[in-house]
Amino acid sequence: MSELIRICTSRFLPINKYNEAYFVFGDFFLGEVILINQGVLNAKYRIEDNSSIIKVKNSLHIRLEKLGFPFFDFPFKIVAPIEAVKVEQGNIPSNCISNLSAGDYLDYKMTYQV
Repeated sequence: MSELIRICTSRFLPINKYNEAYFVFGDFFLGEVILINQGVLNAKYRIEDNSSIIKVKNSLHIRLEKLGFPFFDFPFKIVAPIEAVKVEQGNIPSNCISNLSAGDYLDYKMTYQV
């Protein structure tokens, strides 16, 4: 398990901007998707930019919308450590890969998973 994944999944990490773990950087998937299938461990999405199919671990991705459970065929953004994303068909466009800090990810988590 990478340091970034450990930080992003930690339930005991104090979330404040003075914690050095807040400044660990890594690659994240950040892009618009459409939900294809919701499984117990993973969700399957189609990337809006190029119609590629990805599977993302439920425990590590954040849906960046406040509508509750998303409807099928409704595009919305997600963010997930790139290690939690498996490409099933096609490829991930470069504009959907962002270098973010663990702090950015935790900020998204606090905003969208309350």
